[in-house]
Amino acid sequence: MLERKKSPRRLLHRFGIRLETFANEGKFADEVGELAESCFFVSDKGFAGSYLERVCGIECFFRIEREDLENVKIGRRLLRSSKKEVVCGFGGGRALDVAKRIATEEGKSLLLIPTAPSHNGIISPTASLWKGGKKVSLYCKYPERVIVPFHLWKKATRHQKAGRLDAIGSVTAIHDVFLAKKLIGERVRRKSLRLSLTGIHFACKKGEKNLMNALLLGGVAMEESSRYCSGSEHEVEKPLSRIFPQYFHGELVGVGFLVSSYVYQSYLPESLTFESVFSNSQIFEKLVRLVKLLDLNDVLLRILNDGKFKEEFLKLMPKIHRVRPERFTLWNLLPRLKVDWREVYSGVESSLP
Repeated sequence: MLERKKSPRRLLHRFGIRLETFANEGKFADEVGELAESCFFVSDKGFAGSYLERVCGIECFFRIEREDLENVKIGRRLLRSSKKEVVCGFGGGRALDVAKRIATEEGKSLLLIPTAPSHNGIISPTASLWKGGKKVSLYCKYPERVIVPFHLWKKATRHQKAGRLDAIGSVTAIHDVFLAKKLIGERVRRKSLRLSLTGIHFACKKGEKNLMNALLLGGVAMEESSRYCSGSEHEVEKPLSRIFPQYFHGELVGVGFLVSSYVYQSYLPESLTFESVFSNSQIFEKLVRLVKLLDLNDVLLRILNDGKFKEEFLKLMPKIHRVRPERFTLWNLLPRLKVDWREVYSGVESSLP
C-alpha cells in the first residue's frame, strides 16, 4: 500500500498551493525582506520572531504569546490598520495557526513560512486554538504559497524527529478507518486515503526533503477531515499533552501509535482481523522496525523512561475511550477488550532499545 504516487509539488498545485524552498540563509532573508511591503507578519516572541527581525530585517507587526481566539481578534484589528493584503505566518505551529485563522476570517491571501518541521498540520485547513480553557479546531483556508527554509530545518533535529513521528502516526489512523469500515460500515474516502498514504511513503524515507513532502501532503490529506491523519494515536496524545507540555506533539503521537499498534496486534480478536497499511498481526513489529530504522527510538525511550509519564499514562488510558468517541477508532472497543495497560507500557518500552 505504500507505493509512490504523483509528485508532491503537482499534488500541492492542485490545491492552489505554490511551494518554494531555500537552503541558503542569505537568499532566504532577501526573499522574506521583499515581502515587507505586502505582508502582515504573524510570529512569536521566541526564536522565530527574533530571527525575522534580526536576520530578515523585518519589524514584525504581531508577535503572539499564545495561540488563542483573543490573539486572532487582536491580529484582525492590527491587520485592518496595516492595510496589508497578505497574512504571513512565520514560525512554528502556534504562529501559523493564528495566521491561518486571521487570513480566513478577513478574506486575505495566506503565506506560510514554517521555521521548524515538528508536525503534519503545517498547511492543514484547520487551526488548533485555545478558547477559554479548551482547545478547539477551526476551519481555515489553504495557503496560496509556502516557503520552506531548509537551512533552519537542518538545525532543528528534535523538531525533525517529532514531525516524522507525527506523519508516521497516519498508519494507525488509517488502520482505525478500516476497523470502522469493518464494524460500522464507514465509507473510505479514496482521495484522502491516497494522499495520506503518499505522505507516509515520504515519512519512511530519510532526508529533509522527504520529511517536507510527508508533512505537506499530510496537510492536504486533511481537506475533508483529519480522519486519515489523526486516529487512536492522537487520542493518546491529547490528554498526555496537557500534563506534559515539555514534549512535542509529534513525540507524543509517536508514543500513541506504538501503544495503538501494540493493542491492535496483541488484543484484537481474530474475528476482527483485517489489513490496511500493515496487517493486525504485524503492525506493531513493523512500526517498531521503522522507528529504529529512522533513528527515532531514542526520542520515545526518553519519554517512556520518565517515571512520572508512566504513572500518568496508567491513570489516563483506562478512560481513553472517552477522549473522542464520535470518531470511531480502536478505543471505541474499550473497555470490552480488557487491555492490561501496564503490560502494554512494558511491551512498548522493552521493544525500543
